[in-house]
Amino acid sequence: MYLREIRSAFDGVPLCDNKHGIHHQCPGEMLHAHGNGIIEKQLKVLVEMIGPNKQNMKDKEELDALHENMVNDSCRQSDNDQPQKSSRGGVCDGTKVTAVERVGNLHEILVMSYTATGQQLLKAPLKNNNVPLSRWRNCIKLQLSFEKWVHEENLVDEVKNAQPILSKLIGEIRRCFPRQIGNQWNIPKMHILVRMIQNMLRFGSAESFSGQHGERFLQSSVKHIANNTRRQGATYTQELASRIWEKEIIQHAFNESVLPYIGSDTTQEAPTPTTSFVGKFDMNLKNVNAVAQSQYNVK
Repeated sequence: MYLREIRSAFDGVPLCDNKHGIHHQCPGEMLHAHGNGIIEKQLKVLVEMIGPNKQNMKDKEELDALHENMVNDSCRQSDNDQPQKSSRGGVCDGTKVTAVERVGNLHEILVMSYTATGQQLLKAPLKNNNVPLSRWRNCIKLQLSFEKWVHEENLVDEVKNAQPILSKLIGEIRRCFPRQIGNQWNIPKMHILVRMIQNMLRFGSAESFSGQHGERFLQSSVKHIANNTRRQGATYTQELASRIWEKEIIQHAFNESVLPYIGSDTTQEAPTPTTSFVGKFDMNLKNVNAVAQSQYNVK
């Protein structure tokens, strides 16, 4: 991928794979390679096919309006097997959506191509790039099917035999979504997709090394706490660290001084706390009952 050797923090660190190094031990996953990478660029290519920059803004606005209406309609049905989607900012914007929602938006664009309005909006862009509508639809169907298949439990032989299908998928993405800027489709995230079958043979289902688990932890540890900051760039990190520290102090005080008395049958006199906090906070409790109600003060 690179013309010269890149020095990293893992140089000289003993690893179990001396041939491939850290990159083979930490495989790329679909959340960032596909949802936040390839699909994001596909949607940008689609917008460019309709009209570069601010050209054909009327068609782009109609596409956003149709997408918003269809997303709202799809939310009022009982089928929960569809991917999550979002209409925030419109499909032409591409920002303010998660990787999972981008997969859902691509699915919604496929459904839009079967409507009269959607066919009318896509007819000219696809014709100008010599892409038949049926082939364009089949490309998205194969792409969404592969996204779902890699996260399921599959037999080893099925995974080994899937490499030709993956090669076909990559070729269809290049053909149906012609990217003209930069290195076209010669990008690292496409390289990660190429190696997805090898990664599955080494680590199992893509669900085993999915990035969603780390993202869920990020929501609880950072994103939710960020609501209690001013969100100013200069002090954001400092305020975030302070909120996390305050949260841990309160939780530690609760675990040490209140939690032992929850569920007890009688009201008890809380002993003098023996835990000293780094921030020099003192918590005095008196008469803690079974539902953690008590008289306390913090200073």
